[in-house]
Amino acid sequence: DLISLFEPETVRRQQTKTLTALKKYQNANGAFSWLPGGRDDEYLTLVALDMFAQALSYGAEIPQDMAKKAYAFAQTAVARRLGSIKTPSTTDIAYTLYAAYVLSAFPAQWNEVQAAQKDIRSWAQYAEEYSRFMTPLGQIYAANIFHRLNDDTTANKYLNMVLDRLQENELTGAYFAPEAQSWIWYNDTLSTQTVTLQTLLEMRPEAEQIAPMVRWLLFNRQANEWSSPRAASQAVFTLLNYMSKKGLMNQDTAYSVKWGPVEENFSFKPFDWTEDPRYVRRADVDSSFYQADITKQGGAEDFASLSVVYTTARAKQSPKGVINVSREYFLKYTQDGVAKLRRLEDLTPVKPGDEVEVRLTVTTDSAFEYVLLSDPKPTGFENDALLSGWTGTPLTMYQEYKDAATNFYINWLPAGTVTLSYTLRPATSGEYHVPAAKIQSMYAPQFGANSRSELL
Repeated sequence: DLISLFEPETVRRQQTKTLTALKKYQNANGAFSWLPGGRDDEYLTLVALDMFAQALSYGAEIPQDMAKKAYAFAQTAVARRLGSIKTPSTTDIAYTLYAAYVLSAFPAQWNEVQAAQKDIRSWAQYAEEYSRFMTPLGQIYAANIFHRLNDDTTANKYLNMVLDRLQENELTGAYFAPEAQSWIWYNDTLSTQTVTLQTLLEMRPEAEQIAPMVRWLLFNRQANEWSSPRAASQAVFTLLNYMSKKGLMNQDTAYSVKWGPVEENFSFKPFDWTEDPRYVRRADVDSSFYQADITKQGGAEDFASLSVVYTTARAKQSPKGVINVSREYFLKYTQDGVAKLRRLEDLTPVKPGDEVEVRLTVTTDSAFEYVLLSDPKPTGFENDALLSGWTGTPLTMYQEYKDAATNFYINWLPAGTVTLSYTLRPATSGEYHVPAAKIQSMYAPQFGANSRSELL
């Protein structure tokens, strides 16, 4: 049930419906609550104001009466809360920065904004005294606040601090390493990325970090679920803002594809968003198909992938890509009362009853959500464990023991390297071929890899 937001009448209808529902959540004093007529909630009021401010920044109309009432409540509530803090914590500093960031984002000509200037400045100075508590998101809030207060020296200091934390990858773009407890709003990686990008577009529109940060947003959406509607809407509007500022909203994109005997030129207009160019060869794939050449003119960032599905008795490990897996077998044994491991090469003999540890090492250049790692079980071997189930070590995943394979359903796979292990026992004598272990993003199947096959 998709709604096309490219149709003005549909947008007006949705807007009316949404605002009618939203008014039920605002109390008479301007505060928003989690339930209609519920208790005043300072943070939820700031979130609503944040969304109103973003809408204004993109040229949209907002219900000013609702926003101004919420603004007046938030200013009073934040001042009261900060006045009661004796020993600030990370949460308090994050709250202070967020409040100043939101309330400083409205038009300067509003009476409510003019009345709040002194408070906003004092909150910013208060937070700066405890800058050691600031997360990257807090630092980018501070850059915005001081920029709006016409203190660009301090604003650029904080912006530089944030940019120093950026990491860059040739394929996935520029990004921030996920914070510990990244589910907390002031540690949210997606929000940090989008607010930083918004800030760069405003303060340094020619910054070299902008294009790779856009690339990371587009890549991240392929490999991950944007589960927070708030963070997702911020990301979408930030991308639209980028495209608008760079003139990409009205620019056609032309491609030239060469793949084996395929030679084709085609182009897309900005709103040809349903097109999905795909080329498939099902047989007689020789070396001329091992590489595809694609050139592009115009448009924003693009990704192209070339996937091969094949069978072979002796699979080699996939070349390095954005996701990789390797597999090793180790014999468990005890020597002088000390548990030890010895690596097993092809056809190293093991005896029925021995314990063999399987290690699967996964390396990624980007975080992935919903990944399946399937490791075929050698014929003649049995799993040491019998019951499938959830585990939190070393990742949150469902580990499934089947007759033919051991499967790992991984909810979230962080960027970097992680090793998974389990134990097998040889039960039947013989020489066995083990197919390659395979890893794949379940909802972006173009990202996958395999280990090499083995002989046991």
